[in-house]
Amino acid sequence: MSTTAQCYYTAARDEVLLRLRLRDQVLLAYTVAGSSVIGLSLSDITSIGNTVALIVPFLAVGASILISAHSIAITHLGSYTVKLKDAIDSCRVHKEVAVEPWDYSEVYMYYSEKNSGKRLSGHIFVICIPAIFSLIVTFDQVVYPFTLHSVLWLCGVCLVVWSLYVLANAHIVRKREIDSRVHTYELKKQRDEAERNSKKAVKDALEAEKNNKQLIEDA
Repeated sequence: MSTTAQCYYTAARDEVLLRLRLRDQVLLAYTVAGSSVIGLSLSDITSIGNTVALIVPFLAVGASILISAHSIAITHLGSYTVKLKDAIDSCRVHKEVAVEPWDYSEVYMYYSEKNSGKRLSGHIFVICIPAIFSLIVTFDQVVYPFTLHSVLWLCGVCLVVWSLYVLANAHIVRKREIDSRVHTYELKKQRDEAERNSKKAVKDALEAEKNNKQLIEDA
């Protein structure tokens, strides 16, 4: 059982690392593509003017969906490794030795609680701000009755809102999962502490009884 759980744990950790790399690659690709499109629209090299900047909101929503999907998968894979830890611990010979994987360590719990908001802020700044900037740049060409440019601009507004929703939803899912993991971790720490205190009390009582018997025998 322990060997099987360890194999599953290794596979889950490998996928977490892979998804972390893929998430960073998506973010980097979007940053490069978005910056290039905005730069192209401002330089007015193309014949369509700054309308080309309206591509950025479409890129933003795609990047948001991919990054959020990876973030949610990484969070649930982390919770899965925590369950595998219990199976591995139950098969260990030296149970008194504490073994904490990164996903279930006190350092990770503290880090996740303190920095989850920073991750959301960073994603919004990198993904949504360029898209909003592209809408500001192209706003002067929005007219009524609507032209193709105006329709694309309104679609861009909807896509930016969608991007914000997707990123916020991923943050909420991740925060809820981490909070649940932290709560479970704290309860386990309390149970372990109570168990250690109970064992210590029993040991002290036995030691005291042994000393009393020794005193009686010496008397």
